[in-house]
Amino acid sequence: MPPKKLIETAIPLEAIRRACEQEKRIRRGHPIAIHPWWAPLPLAAARAVIFASLIDDPAGEGAPAALLDAIDRLLPPLEKEPPPAGGPPLTPVKETRRQKLYGFIEDLVIWDTFHSAPLLETARALIRASCGGGPPAFLDPFSGRGSLPLEAQRLGLRTYAGDLNPVAAVITKAMIEYPRAFAEHPPVNPEAREGADYRRNEKNEKNEKNEKKWAGAAGLAADIRFYGRWMHEEARKRLGHLYPHAKDSSGAEHEVLAWFWTRTVPCPNPRCGIETPLSACFELPKEDGQAVYAAPVVEGGRIRYEVKRCGAAQAPKRVPGAFRCAACGTPISVKHIREQGKAGRMSAAMAALAVKETGKEGKEGKEGKEGGKIKKRSVPADDAQRAAAQVPKNPLFPTIALTGSIASGISALRYGLDTVDKLFTGRQLAMLSELSRLAAEARELVKEHGGSEEYAQAVGVYLACAVDKAVCQNASVRVWFPSKEKEGSACPFPQPAMPMTWDFAETNPFARSPGGFERKIIEETAAAVGNIGATVAGTPPGAAFQGPAQDGAGVQDVMVCTGPPYSNDVIYSDLSDFFYPWMRRMLGDSFPDLFRSPAVPKEKELVAAPHRHRRGSGSARSFFETEMAAALAAIAASASGSAPAAIFYPYKQNEKDPWSGMLRMISKAGFMLTAAWPLRAERKGRPPSGRGSSAGSSAAVLVCRKRPDRGLEPCSRAAFKDALERELPAGLSELKAAGVMPEDMPHAALGLGMAVYSRYTQVLEADGAALEAEAALGLINEAARPYLIDKPAPADLELDPVSGFCAEMHQGCGFNSIESGEASRLMRPYGVSEKELIRKGVLKKDKKDKKDKKNVRLAAREELAAAPLSIIWALAQRMVLAFQEQGVGGAAGIAAKAGGPEADAAKELARLLFARAEENGCPDAGLYSGLLGAWPRIQQAAKALGENPGRV
Repeated sequence: MPPKKLIETAIPLEAIRRACEQEKRIRRGHPIAIHPWWAPLPLAAARAVIFASLIDDPAGEGAPAALLDAIDRLLPPLEKEPPPAGGPPLTPVKETRRQKLYGFIEDLVIWDTFHSAPLLETARALIRASCGGGPPAFLDPFSGRGSLPLEAQRLGLRTYAGDLNPVAAVITKAMIEYPRAFAEHPPVNPEAREGADYRRNEKNEKNEKNEKKWAGAAGLAADIRFYGRWMHEEARKRLGHLYPHAKDSSGAEHEVLAWFWTRTVPCPNPRCGIETPLSACFELPKEDGQAVYAAPVVEGGRIRYEVKRCGAAQAPKRVPGAFRCAACGTPISVKHIREQGKAGRMSAAMAALAVKETGKEGKEGKEGKEGGKIKKRSVPADDAQRAAAQVPKNPLFPTIALTGSIASGISALRYGLDTVDKLFTGRQLAMLSELSRLAAEARELVKEHGGSEEYAQAVGVYLACAVDKAVCQNASVRVWFPSKEKEGSACPFPQPAMPMTWDFAETNPFARSPGGFERKIIEETAAAVGNIGATVAGTPPGAAFQGPAQDGAGVQDVMVCTGPPYSNDVIYSDLSDFFYPWMRRMLGDSFPDLFRSPAVPKEKELVAAPHRHRRGSGSARSFFETEMAAALAAIAASASGSAPAAIFYPYKQNEKDPWSGMLRMISKAGFMLTAAWPLRAERKGRPPSGRGSSAGSSAAVLVCRKRPDRGLEPCSRAAFKDALERELPAGLSELKAAGVMPEDMPHAALGLGMAVYSRYTQVLEADGAALEAEAALGLINEAARPYLIDKPAPADLELDPVSGFCAEMHQGCGFNSIESGEASRLMRPYGVSEKELIRKGVLKKDKKDKKDKKNVRLAAREELAAAPLSIIWALAQRMVLAFQEQGVGGAAGIAAKAGGPEADAAKELARLLFARAEENGCPDAGLYSGLLGAWPRIQQAAKALGENPGRV
């Protein structure tokens, strides 16, 4: 067997998780800004897994001398000695080298180092040293948005990326092909050639010929900005009259930022018949923290809307999915709404609009920094605004039928919105059609200005992606969050679904604000391209292609890292039909092979979609497992024997058995599992399936190697159990010492156990039948259970009276309020009083409720800063908060101040609170788990601080 890779030993899961959380808050400059996608894998997770899959474990047998030398030479010394390992003893040098790599990964994954060329070059040097001078090529046959191929390329690997979905293939091309191919390519637009530097932050150094040198993809980004601005101005000339300014009572004009619409249907009452709104909420953007809403007023047989700035709107919604008429109060059933929608009698009414607020002298307010908020004011929609928006739909618009069912998450289908054009208003269709024409014209303009055919194609791809983002911002199924003021969100589906919307906001593409086409969409796209290009110059090329994973990629001896679809979690092809017709109009002539079908290919999509199979869910599941096994077999045929394959596997925590099917397919494909690491790196969101989905979607990395052709033998069930009992304790102990958190240990134990299981050709029952994966998982869980959660009983904890009360109250209600009398009853056994607890800062008085009863609650973690550290409850909560915000150093500082015995008691309390939270499915489990997983490092850092009091 080849040497173990670092990912087969342990990886800094908590640091990766924190980096993923930080990355989710990044917008400007993030590659995700190139094009929307569903449930994208964070780049931090992709980068860490690929790196750890290529680096040999320096503490393992057979680690190359070149790698050990590179670690000693390139990585800085540790600030403190590594904690003692709980598993097989390691020499200090081996443990130090392993800890150096963990620390390097922690630096590598944070967003602030994304474009750090020196850090990436160090990573590439370590990979070369571990791989004998040259790393293998990389393959991802389920590329999706392209996170994994991009990170593989940035780490110095020649990259191949495939996907059945043409939209995904284009996005991946934009990620891995063009920024590298046109690195340091000068812009071709006339403005840049004449020396106009309209981006002060771009590096325009001069070479010996006194010509500008455009570092990275700065030249490509400059052309995206120029031709995107040209599209914006041309569209304004042609269609600007459809987006008029609003006039106030004095005749002054104000730029409109957004129009707010509500869907309507005829009232089912024949005596009424009015077009009544179906708004679930009439809220508008808040102004200076004040609630604003549109109030419907019945007048002359029609409904108009007034803007109110006090009170609350009386929404006509009665129960989920049902409304009542705003005029006569007649109930409007879901059945009636669907019938009217399918008959083409569901419409939309403009209720109000948001305008840019002007100063006292009539001048526009300062917009502030790019991306900042612009002060807006909501006003009622007048007849002129309504008339401008009434644009007849172009019957020649090439649309496609939306397919799928509720399993696809496209609930709009139930209401007659069954083709792509029906998802847009007439004005939105006109604007988007014009932008798509201009994107094709801009490609020709690039060639007129001296760009090559290939370069014009690259610019055209990014402009097409920008138009797709405009499609997101200008759709009637765009989700509108008035109370959270997220009307500028980039996608109509914040979750992987296309829900029916009753209210929607139409943004002004010409607004001189961060929400406009040029200021927001084009700028975000160019910034993302510039950020990618800063680190891919000189890297091996990447290639993105379209095709099913089952057919193989035609490459051999490659490192594989991929994220295959999970059963029926997301039906990407049905959702991608939203983008496909637009992209096909703009790029069909550039990529005829990608866009030869009228809709996104669905026949070979790996998903268990019952609506595609006559025999229902059983046939769909059989199709999925058969085709996924074929795809994994193709991956195994391409995979290298020197590096493990890493498979990102999303699953639902509330599913009874999310593992056995995947493990069975992996084994059938010729792989054996060597490790399993939970990352929980996916974006949180509700999967579209209505069949018990959602709560808590997670992701694990399954680390696999090709099963050797020789040397494996069968074993009995009893021998398998003996091997588990012999090997699991030491393996789990080593994982704990490496900082794996308690909540991650069950999945890590699964990896250890399945490594034992897959070591044999078969595990045989007493009657000679093969032990199935489901039964093997049961035996692994049974063997690992005693070592997973070491939770103390409450009676075993020596807590002070105040902490004992807090722990008991928290078990009953968390940090929520309870009546003062109920709290007093809990206090009696501990001999504490309400006044004492409030004085010590652990209890807070809450506001009186409607029945005038006094309530109290436990102080939040942020409110315990002044609480004495001698109170173990306060000490534990303060350490949890410090670790969450500042990491090991913050928690260690508090532990050092409290002292060793108190800190140990706080750790045991955290262990108890973790066990309770885990049992109840409380999200706080992750906070306590993080502290417990890092406790060896916290303890060591606290000891160092205690020896140097000036540092505390």
